[in-house]
Amino acid sequence: MGRSILDRVVRERSQAAGFKDLQDYATHLQNTPSAILELIDATVVPETWFCRDLQIFDSLAAEVRRVVRSGKRGKASRLLSLPCSTGEEPYSIAMCLLGAGFESDGAMIEGVDVCRRSIALAQRGIYGRNSFRGEETGFRERFFAPEGTRYQIRDAVRSMVRFRCGNILAAELASELGAFDVVFCRNVLIYFDLASRDLAFGTLSRLVREGGLLIVTPAEAPLVSGWGFEAADGLPISCFRRVAPGAKIKTPAAPPGFPRAFNALGSTNARAPMPRSMPFSGAPLAYPPAAAPQKPTNPTPSGLLEQAAQFADDGKLDEAERICHEFLKSHAPQAEVYYLMGLVCDARGKQVEAGSFYRKTLYLSPTHYEALVHLSAVLEIRGEKAEALLMRQRAIRIQGK
Repeated sequence: MGRSILDRVVRERSQAAGFKDLQDYATHLQNTPSAILELIDATVVPETWFCRDLQIFDSLAAEVRRVVRSGKRGKASRLLSLPCSTGEEPYSIAMCLLGAGFESDGAMIEGVDVCRRSIALAQRGIYGRNSFRGEETGFRERFFAPEGTRYQIRDAVRSMVRFRCGNILAAELASELGAFDVVFCRNVLIYFDLASRDLAFGTLSRLVREGGLLIVTPAEAPLVSGWGFEAADGLPISCFRRVAPGAKIKTPAAPPGFPRAFNALGSTNARAPMPRSMPFSGAPLAYPPAAAPQKPTNPTPSGLLEQAAQFADDGKLDEAERICHEFLKSHAPQAEVYYLMGLVCDARGKQVEAGSFYRKTLYLSPTHYEALVHLSAVLEIRGEKAEALLMRQRAIRIQGK
């Protein structure tokens, strides 16, 4: 969410709790668990909708049937959505299974999230138009009842899902929940630092039973390597199967080479301005004249980004960064703006921040070739060679299409 927004939320909660000094508020947080939960509720920004990434849900019913055929017949399959946000994902899982002919007692779905407010909204099960995005919304007529301008989830779906608060970084979570056949853990690992990611995978490796499935996002797929999971045959690249302890994990062969562009951009000299031959959108842009004004004159989204790209090309990183922040204040997030912010951080030698922006780019646009190339270079510099290799392999596959 960005440091400035986080600072504002902390100060607002501090004042609401009656503290003028942040150190006093910090002490209050350490001694008052309920105050920490209130801060979490104020901090978390849910962003989710029903049937997000239909390819995953198309594969889900077949996977649950595989689980039943493998010896669990007569026993409900266990599925987990972590984090579940306001409930759209676990309810989507239930609708997918019901639509594929499963009985409502054929699967038990858990929804877990750290935010109490999100859990309360999920349990209520009433959603507005923002939860129904994309062209495929036929499921709404079957599984929802209109309630004014909103929609109430039907009991057949609700009965398959139960919700609870929980933190993926808490050591006791896995023992409390037990093991699952399928675990959705999407759009959270991408935002963790290395230490938090290690804690999260320690939990996930216990939550997914042997032979079970872990589902992340394409941008998070390279992070799964080394935690006892391997790519699931015949399923999307964001699906991984839990292997038996000590089993050899199948890994893709190293590519014979990498595009020349990577060899040039992969230099440890990350402070050099980015060349014009690699425009941030991956396609030629109509750049404004070199003598661009200090403030963007074109208020449209494309105009703002063109201005920011020009500033970045000219080495005016402060101006480029300012326009990117201005863009995010007034427009919906776009892959290109995050990619450009990554380039700015890269040019300043801030590899950690750059990597975070490249991951956000890939979250919005999983086939963004330049973001994959730059993220691979950042990871290589930071010594994370296994993930860097996986990113390069993805970039090679994209370039070959």
